[in-house]
Amino acid sequence: MIPVYSCDDLKLTPNNENRTVNAVVKYTAKDGATYKNTTLVWGDGSQNVITGTTGNHTYAAAGTYTVQANMLFTVNGTDKAPAANVACSKTVTFTPPPVQKTPSVKIDKKVEGKETVEVEVGKNYNYQIKVTNDGEVDLKNVAVTDTPASNTNIQLVSANGVGTITSNTWNYVIPSLKIGESMSFTLTAKVTKYTEGTLNNTACVNATEVPNQPGQDQDDCDDATVTVKTPPVVIPVYSCDDLKLTPNNENRTVNAVVKYTAKDGATYKNTTLVWGDGSQNVIPFETDKTTLTHTYGTDGTFSVSVKLLFDVNGEDKYAADNADCVKSVTFTTPTTPTTPTTPTTPQVLPDTGAGSVIGLFGFVSVLSAVGYRLFLSRKLSRES
Repeated sequence: MIPVYSCDDLKLTPNNENRTVNAVVKYTAKDGATYKNTTLVWGDGSQNVITGTTGNHTYAAAGTYTVQANMLFTVNGTDKAPAANVACSKTVTFTPPPVQKTPSVKIDKKVEGKETVEVEVGKNYNYQIKVTNDGEVDLKNVAVTDTPASNTNIQLVSANGVGTITSNTWNYVIPSLKIGESMSFTLTAKVTKYTEGTLNNTACVNATEVPNQPGQDQDDCDDATVTVKTPPVVIPVYSCDDLKLTPNNENRTVNAVVKYTAKDGATYKNTTLVWGDGSQNVIPFETDKTTLTHTYGTDGTFSVSVKLLFDVNGEDKYAADNADCVKSVTFTTPTTPTTPTTPTTPQVLPDTGAGSVIGLFGFVSVLSAVGYRLFLSRKLSRES
């Protein structure tokens, strides 16, 4: 019998990601021939001897390599190589990975064209914001935001027609920003209250194509700073200026009108009207409504006074006493007129004249003397 031995096939399975290849060989050995080993020549200057049918190799660089399977058989006690077979020589190609293009975006912010400026309370100034695609990939839907910190007292006044300002936050989405392209924006702002120190205002940008750094929500941020010019000292003015009382005596009511001043950091809060009869009212007057009416239960003179409460730079304070804000009002019940009575006419005696009166008096006197003498004579006769 004639021994049979041959290399029948070489199968290569490459993995381009890590540049590895798996090689599987097939052979025939019979009739006095036995398989001994295979030398796998990888085509990059290296080779492996395997006694099985499988081998693996990793290439250091991309390229095309010819892999050759050289088999050795023992034929009747002698090592022999089989005849050459093109099926046992294959090529494998590894392509270099595609060049990764890096996406990137940056933001620059200035205030009035500078890094920092001094501003005045209540006066508008401008921030300039510039967003640039400085990467290697076109960007879409690039979100830009600007939110002044609450403790800075910076208020965004206008976005000048681009984007929206909601709850003191400016938002705008740039639909498209090509490689190297920039877009600029202007925000108008003001400082509403004097604040010491340096006031930072930060603007940020975020693009979906740009991966965020660990622990960051935005791709890039930049800030500009302002300092606030010290404002002149303003002394709050708050006072009760006048109390006008208009009484109605018929129903014992009085209409009270209060006038006051509140400016330069002072704002009016409420009024307490003390009516002088043990009652009072606390009313939140408004500039167009400074009137209240009160009814008294009894007549009398009552002293009406006013206490005005103001908010003075965040602190509640009462106005100083003012004699013009203390007035008195008097109520009296009108006297009811009585019906006049007819005078009684005294009884008039008959006019007998003065002589008649004297005569009558004399006549009575004579009668009395005569009677007395008769009484006395009778008494004496009884005693004798």
